[in-house]
Amino acid sequence: MDRFWRLAVLVAIGLLFPSLSSGLGADDAAGAPSSSATFRFVFFGPAGPLVLNARVDMGNYSVAESRRTYADELFVRLDANQSGRLEPEEWAGVPLIGNPQVQIEQFAEEGSLSQEGLRRLIDARLGPAFVVTTKSRLDQSVRLVDLLDQDGDGVVSLHEALQAHTAMRAFDFDDDDALSVAELQPFPASIRAARQQQQASDPRQALVIHLETPADVAAAVARIRATYSPDSPVVELDRCGLRKSATQFDANGDGALDESELQAWLASSQSDVELQVQLAERQLTRVIATAARSLRVQPAPDASPRHWHVLLDGVPLQVDAANNRYMTRDFVSLTKTRFRISDRDKNGYISEDEFGGLQLAVPFAAVDLNGDGMLLESELDAYARQLGQLSQAQLVLTVADDTTSLFQLMDSDSNNRLTTRELMTLEERLAMADRNGNGLMDSGDFLNKHRMSFSFGVPAGFGNLPPAMSTMTMSSRRPAGPRVGPLWFQRMDRNLDQDVSWREFLGPRSTFDALDLNGDGLIDKDEAEAATPSDDDA
Repeated sequence: MDRFWRLAVLVAIGLLFPSLSSGLGADDAAGAPSSSATFRFVFFGPAGPLVLNARVDMGNYSVAESRRTYADELFVRLDANQSGRLEPEEWAGVPLIGNPQVQIEQFAEEGSLSQEGLRRLIDARLGPAFVVTTKSRLDQSVRLVDLLDQDGDGVVSLHEALQAHTAMRAFDFDDDDALSVAELQPFPASIRAARQQQQASDPRQALVIHLETPADVAAAVARIRATYSPDSPVVELDRCGLRKSATQFDANGDGALDESELQAWLASSQSDVELQVQLAERQLTRVIATAARSLRVQPAPDASPRHWHVLLDGVPLQVDAANNRYMTRDFVSLTKTRFRISDRDKNGYISEDEFGGLQLAVPFAAVDLNGDGMLLESELDAYARQLGQLSQAQLVLTVADDTTSLFQLMDSDSNNRLTTRELMTLEERLAMADRNGNGLMDSGDFLNKHRMSFSFGVPAGFGNLPPAMSTMTMSSRRPAGPRVGPLWFQRMDRNLDQDVSWREFLGPRSTFDALDLNGDGLIDKDEAEAATPSDDDA
């Protein structure tokens, strides 16, 4: 019996996954419209795993068709001698989009590149047609436990949190009387980005695993066992909320699923939830559930017709979609603007000396196909519009764990900076956040919320600013609040927190103490205005 069951598992997996080997869903192989694809994945909920099927409608073109159309038109444009193959001097015009480490020579045969070879090159550089990525907030990268846990018990008590102003003073590297996320993060931005990428690709830490191949199923099984049954080789049905959906896969009737039974359940069970994702142009972008079979899934009170919002095991889960094709289309408009700016001598074309101003990831010859040394706006427009075809070259599911962090509780104005006043007024806010009343800021006090979002991936190579660099630039910019108070107060408030501390004050201590009417160590707007004669008093 056991031998027969294991054979059945292998057959089930074999029947399911060949249809997904191209990176598209099962419906594509079954004759469904090419612009739609169905993806199957498992979500690791608080009480147990949940299997979801998502059918995504992408409009007139599927991901595969968009890539093929782009590659074919690029081939025609680059094949200057119309030989039906690209020579090295012709393939030099292939844009460096996607992963530039994928070399053209890998797909060339006898020193030239065929049309099919170019298709495979573009496909390899752009990566999988469907990917799952993770996204975390900046404040979640700050481990305040390491900085505030004085007794080493792994938990921050309210008493320890109230000592934050003293305990973290050494991290005020720019000496502005405020602690930013950048100052409190344990690693440089490059390391944080690498760690986030590692977590996204590590099934042991992923919140969602796309069930595309048998290897994905094996990884999901390992994650289920490690998460929900770390001390047992089997996963109990009742313990993980699987009694209703997985009982039929309990071959030996022991009330639990072993490794092979889990594989069969993941590979061939009826999904707990069926989602319909609308990403077609000129259609309302939305996510709806066409079926929700699990009792663990309950409608959320603030449901919206544009996204699927439920309570999974009592924890909010939102699934939405974003039609972000405009990002690559904006690239077309941006190149036109850069053309006008880069044409310094205003002669109506871009020379090779002026080409750098366009900030494109290709050499001048790749765009100036007629080789006359003059890049006209029409030539640039044709090049940019062709790149714009890649506006749906990849489908991305972004998973975010929006669990409240200790930093977020301490940051009352949510500007990713802890000011002196915020640290001085922690007691009331943290006391309210201590929901279980045990005097500790432990896991029971942090509200969980999960979010998943479907969108199109924007290939690297569009624009001049790498995504990681733009994120660093935006996140490190000091948020400026509105200027308030008298002019002298505004000039002394160097960190823009609407308070003047003793370290910022440009005067004797006696004057500072006289202005600080409530003696809290800070001069606020009202105290500054009270000490400043008005025009009526003059």
